[in-house]
Amino acid sequence: MSIGLLSRGCLFLAALTLAGSTLLAENSILDRGNMARTGVMPRPAGYPYPEPGKLLKTYHTSYDNETSHYNEIENIAIAGNDLFLVGNIEGANHTSYQGTIVTLDPRCFNQRWALSGAQAGLAADNRWIMNVSPTLADGVLYFQTYDHMNALDLASKRVLWSFKADRYCSSNPIVSNGVIYFSSEYTFYALDIKCGNRIWSFNVPEGLCYSPALVDGKLFFSGRKGNLYALALSGNLPWQVAGEGVSGEVPTVAHGLVFKSSSYFLDSQGYLDKIQAIDMATGKVRWTREGFQHPTAWEGKLFALDAEGLHACALDAGTGELLWKTRINPVKYAGSSTFMADGVFYVRTEEAVEKTKWTTLLALDACYGKILWHLSRDTGEESAEPKFAQEGVLYVQVGDLELWSVAIGPGLPWLATRPLDELFGLLSSDDERTAMAAAFELGRRKCREATTSLLAELRNPYQKERVKWAALVALGDIGDPAAGPDLLDVAENHLDRRWRYEACSALGKLANPGAAVIDPLRIMVNNPYQEVTLRRAALAALLALGLGREEAIAFHQAIVHQTIVFDPQ
Repeated sequence: MSIGLLSRGCLFLAALTLAGSTLLAENSILDRGNMARTGVMPRPAGYPYPEPGKLLKTYHTSYDNETSHYNEIENIAIAGNDLFLVGNIEGANHTSYQGTIVTLDPRCFNQRWALSGAQAGLAADNRWIMNVSPTLADGVLYFQTYDHMNALDLASKRVLWSFKADRYCSSNPIVSNGVIYFSSEYTFYALDIKCGNRIWSFNVPEGLCYSPALVDGKLFFSGRKGNLYALALSGNLPWQVAGEGVSGEVPTVAHGLVFKSSSYFLDSQGYLDKIQAIDMATGKVRWTREGFQHPTAWEGKLFALDAEGLHACALDAGTGELLWKTRINPVKYAGSSTFMADGVFYVRTEEAVEKTKWTTLLALDACYGKILWHLSRDTGEESAEPKFAQEGVLYVQVGDLELWSVAIGPGLPWLATRPLDELFGLLSSDDERTAMAAAFELGRRKCREATTSLLAELRNPYQKERVKWAALVALGDIGDPAAGPDLLDVAENHLDRRWRYEACSALGKLANPGAAVIDPLRIMVNNPYQEVTLRRAALAALLALGLGREEAIAFHQAIVHQTIVFDPQ
């Protein structure tokens, strides 16, 4: 590794301002929410939409008649009242790309303006915009073309400067105190934002992964082999932590610790994911937990996915102790996009259903670890990636042609100290969040006395759907077999696939449910016309009850190209 230094001297380049225009006052939300990359989005001033999980708007990219191609979205950024889309239009000869920047109103997705790379003043060989979120700071948008970092003045719509890196650029840049920090494939750079001159660079032979974090005068970033680097703002290397892995992630910095997530190759056994907590000052490893990935840090806890993508989990940030674990997916996959917004942990999962891909956005309460709502959509061959949350709205990029806005809400009140009789009263509260929290708290306490009340809420045709959902989950946590018939009815007949799956999961937690539950579960597993996801869920329920081994073997043979999950917890 080496550090290259250039002179800090450069000509001052003033930002051009059009008559009557002003620079934007707000800077963009960074990838992972902030410079520490904790995954926590800014807390909103309010929630304008009363139905969390509702799809509000859908934006489809424009079609270019000259090239007969769509304007493909590479990535997005949001800053106050402006949503920025950076992307490319493929040339008619399929060998050239014209980068484009589009600005939308984030509330209604109406286009405000669009700018091509040529119009912005980019050179002809510097117009392929990379799949990296841009950064807006003080009226200048910093975005990356193939091997350049570019600064676009939003007032004049002209590029102020372009810096050519050694290889392709691959990170969401950070702007701090007049310096922009970013990485290319093998080099980490610090540039003067006035003119784009290099202040220093740091070479990493193994290659760099993702974006840096900046906390307390140190830059943290991961290498491709799992090494973690800490750089001073001068470009010096105070410490590094070696890794034996094949990949790293964006470091998460919180509570005086750097959380390093990596994947390690285990020969014929595949890969092992693990998270390490490293002292930010010294580089010493405090704790290591295997089998976890994609961390988000919030209020003393670390929220992550397990290695198979089956569960969302919460760990104690100081010790790595597992606090809760919630099943989120019937198959071994969950997306890497996880973040926190006002006490709610957001996760994206995917599953194949009848030759297409269903993407589900899940919102879990950070305290109870329970699913608050879900939004499932057929996304064809595309993946839906949650990008940012701002002022009660979640923005989701779907492949390279579509964008969603989804209403979100805050987490639930924590009712652990409330007496039991008060919880029974709160269960019928007109406030949806309070009623849900009461149901989850009764489930957490495994209060069998609450079974009748929870069943009444589940059966009530006038009750809000999210409260009925909380009652369903709580009945599973309590495990009273008296809930078996109602849970089975949901598993067999509910119109929503996620409800049917959750009901199967609840059935697997019942104590001695009897043949009235077990036999229908076996029928569901063995029914070749039943949806595969529900067959998996029913099988997981049988396995949780200590049954179903024969069904598991037969099921595995029937769909040999898909993996059976034997751990139902």
